[in-house]
Amino acid sequence: MKNTAKVRLIYFLICFSLFIPIESLYLSGVGLSKQEIAAIVLSVTIFTGILEIPTGILSDIFSRKTILIFSVSSFAISYALLLISGNFTGILIAYFFEGLGWSFATGNNESILRIDLSEDEFSTELSKYYEVGFLALALSNVAIIPINYIFSDYKIPIIISLIFRIFGIALSISIHSNSRARSEQVNFNFDVLKKSFVVIRDNKILFLIEGISKFSFFLPVVYQLHLLAQGKASTLILSINLVSFFVMYLSQKIYPILNSKFGKRNLLLGSGVMQSILIFALLFNGFYLYSVVIIIIYSFIPIKMQIISEYKHKIADDSNRATLISMYSFAVNIISYIFYLLIGTILSYSYFGAVVTWGVLLLALTLFSQKYLVEKEY
Repeated sequence: MKNTAKVRLIYFLICFSLFIPIESLYLSGVGLSKQEIAAIVLSVTIFTGILEIPTGILSDIFSRKTILIFSVSSFAISYALLLISGNFTGILIAYFFEGLGWSFATGNNESILRIDLSEDEFSTELSKYYEVGFLALALSNVAIIPINYIFSDYKIPIIISLIFRIFGIALSISIHSNSRARSEQVNFNFDVLKKSFVVIRDNKILFLIEGISKFSFFLPVVYQLHLLAQGKASTLILSINLVSFFVMYLSQKIYPILNSKFGKRNLLLGSGVMQSILIFALLFNGFYLYSVVIIIIYSFIPIKMQIISEYKHKIADDSNRATLISMYSFAVNIISYIFYLLIGTILSYSYFGAVVTWGVLLLALTLFSQKYLVEKEY
């Protein structure tokens, strides 16, 4: 339990990023075009996806504590490089290390949490883990508003976030040795990769749903740049972030209640339908209506993420859990990259076209998935 608390705190230190709320504003401020910003933001997804397989294997073969240290160190390197990078190539390299950090973390951190827990206990622990992340994002959005008001230099928030990540490295080193890779119990062989592809094929609808539901990666590119083009102040844009992430935190907190009342299948389908309908509302004018729509879209993200994560762990086993979860994440990130590359390309030509395409495809896939999702399995 002491280790799981430390893993949650490390996740908090990673997610407490003052850069995330100002990401699009910062990239726009250094002179990147809308197309370059879309490419940069999408690069985290493709870098994470490409690196998932080797990092998951390393986690199962070597120490999960060591991989945890590598993960947090990669996050810190990312922000250190961001501080000294002022062009597209330099920023892209910084984002590569961000992707590397997430690829190390994907299967590894949850595998540490899963050790010696029953399915119900893991569901509760995973909910707490995600809850901490959303709380960190909410608090970082609270902190960025006065910092943005006091300092005109956007690099100050990055420096503060880097310090938090350095603390995360120190904390990961202190993880107890019992949460090492259990290498004596892990009989890794490359057949697990074949097995994971079979699982992905048989449960492709689940991975498609998750892949196109990564709103938190790409939604800021859509709405922040749209509001900037309308002349809205950065403080107003950051206020939307603040409320959105706080609502996500609350949504994650009440997930167990919603799950017991409606069930995973209904929650997953209902969330997808609501998000797709709300995406169409992004075509409306009016700052306050626009803001409310974005906040509600964000509120469904934790619910979908928790359900899909539980499903993925249900079809994984302890022997090669980190590798399997990383392989699933690989599939999801490739799907997400292709989908949002399409949306980003359309966005560079037409805001209307990007929003309509996004909403139509999400609604169609959500309705299509209904025949494949049942109450207890998927």
